[in-house]
Amino acid sequence: MRALISTLILFGCACGLPVLHAEADPANGVPEVSSAEAVAALADEFFAWRRVQQPAAGDDIPRVERPVGWVPDFSPKALNGHRDAYRRYLAAAEAIDVDTAGMGTRIDARLLRAAIQRVHWELDVLQAPHRKPLFYVHQTLGSVFELLVIASPIDEQRARNIVLRLEQIPATLQSARSNLNRPVRPFAEATIDRLAGIGERLQRLEQALRKEFPGDLHKRLRQSIERASGALADYSDWLRAGLPAMQTAFAIGPHAYQWFLANVALIPHTPDELLEQGRQAWNRAVVWETLEHNRNRDLPPMPIFQSVEQQIRASEIEEREIRAFLEAQNLMTVPDWLMHYRNRPMTPYLEPLAFMGVNDDLTSARRWEEDAYRYIKEPSASLPYFELSAARDPRPVIIHEGVP
Repeated sequence: MRALISTLILFGCACGLPVLHAEADPANGVPEVSSAEAVAALADEFFAWRRVQQPAAGDDIPRVERPVGWVPDFSPKALNGHRDAYRRYLAAAEAIDVDTAGMGTRIDARLLRAAIQRVHWELDVLQAPHRKPLFYVHQTLGSVFELLVIASPIDEQRARNIVLRLEQIPATLQSARSNLNRPVRPFAEATIDRLAGIGERLQRLEQALRKEFPGDLHKRLRQSIERASGALADYSDWLRAGLPAMQTAFAIGPHAYQWFLANVALIPHTPDELLEQGRQAWNRAVVWETLEHNRNRDLPPMPIFQSVEQQIRASEIEEREIRAFLEAQNLMTVPDWLMHYRNRPMTPYLEPLAFMGVNDDLTSARRWEEDAYRYIKEPSASLPYFELSAARDPRPVIIHEGVP
């Protein structure tokens, strides 16, 4: 345990880890800290760092609540710092002896180690900052999207954070030019496609945000939008000019994927086994869908809701019915204090950047008293598959995303 304490103290000096307080151990003159306390302290420190370091992404599950005033920093210096911090966190985790600890502590330690090793997967295996030009679209527009998707009204603090992230866009894209030393052509082409028409999108974003922002921020908003638009257009042009020199393919390979499954995802299967499971699941889904189509072949298609308002009302009724069904069938208790998963119309300020990610707000650990919301568009037969499904019957999406 003395080696553990020394490791944590040294690590805390480097990364700000709070010193653990405990009764002095007269045998060795250092505080005695249990493995459970050590795991909890390291986890607190790591996830506080991760809320700052974690790259923005389009998925809703890994979203984190950033500190006030946060802006993305993926400069070459910052990337080196992230790698150094990863190695220190991993060393600290491995120094904690949990062999004789309770099952709960051993599970927590394994999960913490997996979360730490995900940083290595992102930076040194996938090498997204060096290979994927779209990575920087997520760190620019995607970081703004993270604030736009929050369902509560935009207050002054959030407005200022939005402006700060818009103002950071040119610097982030300048870092991209330094970091992208192994770009992959298909990734670059996808990025160019994603940025098509971005100037017009950002103009609509500015017009919508002006109605939500305090007046003293309007000038900064306009200037930040103008500079961001120019920087994103220049980035797209830079990528286009570099396409002929880029590598045309990239694959991590089965050995790296196996490392991810074992160390990050904690899945006890090989890539080949997962492929076989995927084929079985696909075949099963196709068979069941075919059987359902055949069973209902003489019935008309389910009608599409006539308006967003009608879909929202139906979703509220059916969410309550799902909760009641879970309780009545003794499947799961859903306490009254548990907040709800609701629909709401797509907001004008989210719509220009809605293509940047999943359009819902599942709240966070600090906003557990708020309802979760999914932003929906006007019901239409032209909607994508899952949106069209919800425009006919909201229950599958409600169960998938929000209940309980």
